Amino acid sequence: MAIEIANYFDVGIEELLDGERKMDMIEKKQEETLLKVADYGNNERIAFSKRLRHLQRTSAISFYHRRPFLFSITYCLSILLKDTAGIHYLV
Repeated sequence: MAIEIANYFDVGIEELLDGERKMDMIEKKQEETLLKVADYGNNERIAFSKRLRHLQRTSAISFYHRRPFLFSITYCLSILLKDTAGIHYLV
């Protein structure tokens, strides 16, 4: 999103983040690298969300079918994953 804003105002990412306009513009190669980094982060977040949803579904199904051991393991794993990812939640 920051790259799109920078392109719209015809400024570099560094200029946008610093809040001042400089004469040196960001090179295309650097822009492509930043886009790749952003895409990689988004893909990692999506994959993590899918794994977490799968654990939560398994936990719910095991609770429904009265499998307390499986429920407790999957529930604890989902909480641990949320803690390591820095996701805030209410229990």
